[in-house]
Amino acid sequence: MRLLTDYIASRKIANSGRVDGYSNIYFETNENLVDMHRQIDFLDKDVLTVLASSDQVYTARYMGAKKVDSFDRNPLAIYYYYLRQWTIKYMNKVYPYPVEDNNYDWLEKLLSMVRVSTKEEANAYAFWKKHVEVKTRFDKLFYHDQPDGKVLFKSTQSIGGVVDYPMEFTCFDLFEENDLGKEYDIVMTSNILELNKGDTKKLEIAEENLSRLVKQGGLVLCSSLLARTDRAIEKEKRIFDSNFEYEDYGRGVGYSYRKR
Repeated sequence: MRLLTDYIASRKIANSGRVDGYSNIYFETNENLVDMHRQIDFLDKDVLTVLASSDQVYTARYMGAKKVDSFDRNPLAIYYYYLRQWTIKYMNKVYPYPVEDNNYDWLEKLLSMVRVSTKEEANAYAFWKKHVEVKTRFDKLFYHDQPDGKVLFKSTQSIGGVVDYPMEFTCFDLFEENDLGKEYDIVMTSNILELNKGDTKKLEIAEENLSRLVKQGGLVLCSSLLARTDRAIEKEKRIFDSNFEYEDYGRGVGYSYRKR
């Protein structure tokens, strides 16, 4: 059962362990989701985004996307998505900060308000309920060494209306061959491409995946978080050049690839 496997893995991570195929959860974005994204036309677009802290999902919805699906190589991201959703919906807060401080009473109160409507949401409820019961060290479950990110929305008044949207989540690694059988107007990849560690094959696989995922004329949005050499950047651009046109939005902001 995937829920039990994910729960056990999350417990090991919270106990300072390592589990293959899993990682800590991003509590909030470490990206600049403002300076580039506010220049992109999301209105009525079909979007696929990395899930991570869920801030990318809410960015796309806030900007008027018609449909937002998500992916992540970390299976735990989907459980945090529902925790974010409940926090906005029932507590009128953008982030569940008390959870990061191991405030079990606060989380117990939040869970008492939840009314699940899907199997996925029910799984997420069971996941967090069990963590409360055993008093998991939540401060160990999340990443803490990330720089401050930037988001377009500042309050639940900004995003409260885009909470209860259906969303399809797929667990996959962009550096491994995948075919979702769908095409999107926009794919938001965070800074995944920066993490190839000089591996040409990984970049080639990512380019092939994105070529299948993006509609003709569609965009791949990439954030810039790491200090990369000009040589590394040019190498990536060459690999993507056969199918995509590159546009730079500035260091520390991001860049995009538009599919020819």
